[in-house]
Amino acid sequence: QLLEGSGNTRNIVCPYHAWSYALTGELRHARISEKVPGFDKSEFCLQPVRVDTMCGFVFFNLDPNARSLETQAPGLTQDIQERIPSLDQMKPLDTFSFGPAAMAANWKVVVDNFLECYHCTPAHPDFATLFDMSSYQMDTFSNWSRQLAPDIRPQNTAYALPPDSPNRSGAFWYMWPTTTINFLPGNPYLLVLSIFPLDHERTSFFGHRYGLPHNSSVDAQDHYMNTVLGPEDAALCESVQKGLMSQSYDQGRFVVDPDLSGIAEHAVHQFHRLVLSALEATG
Repeated sequence: QLLEGSGNTRNIVCPYHAWSYALTGELRHARISEKVPGFDKSEFCLQPVRVDTMCGFVFFNLDPNARSLETQAPGLTQDIQERIPSLDQMKPLDTFSFGPAAMAANWKVVVDNFLECYHCTPAHPDFATLFDMSSYQMDTFSNWSRQLAPDIRPQNTAYALPPDSPNRSGAFWYMWPTTTINFLPGNPYLLVLSIFPLDHERTSFFGHRYGLPHNSSVDAQDHYMNTVLGPEDAALCESVQKGLMSQSYDQGRFVVDPDLSGIAEHAVHQFHRLVLSALEATG
């Protein structure tokens, strides 16, 4: 492992033998290599990583032949930009990054949890007072899905919403396989989460927070996400994992109504089909 954490550096130095590399991956220096006959630095470059951008965010992919994000998730960029008019003005918050945090659940359990709000009213009572759940929407697209909460309730138990709050709705996006983008009502607050499997029973995730530079506090949203909603979901996922590992587990059913309502599980069904397709493609 060449690097840990985050930050800036002028070059990459291997902590083992102190070989140094340019940020473009070329080997700059290897001690006493000049005395080794036929040693060619160009043969020992770091492996390239595919990089793409979406809505100003930088994504990496270890598959050099991967399709572009726009090809993989057509329409997602435009949808996010339309629903977050202030996106281009948003900057990292002082508490910009958090994690990695570990959860004792398979990564697919974690994604399942994000992709349905069938559990929201019984399991997230404060969340269910923040939005009018009767107008909650769940829509699926090619390799992504979106949850919309167009009607908020200023009088709620989740967090205070000032009367002049510029954002009067909620939107939550999922992009296959492990990215979520969350826009909460109130002062503009954007949370981008990445989900990484550690093994078949543990998942790690980390995220980044954004707000407007002139800003307007987002402490209320931050506190609710970190101390209420996040722990509630973590407990649910870990409980589900215990059930999956028990001898009594059997296959369940997707709850999907004909209207594809906001609390139905059609986005979870789409996710399972994507998992199956990926497994079939890899043999």
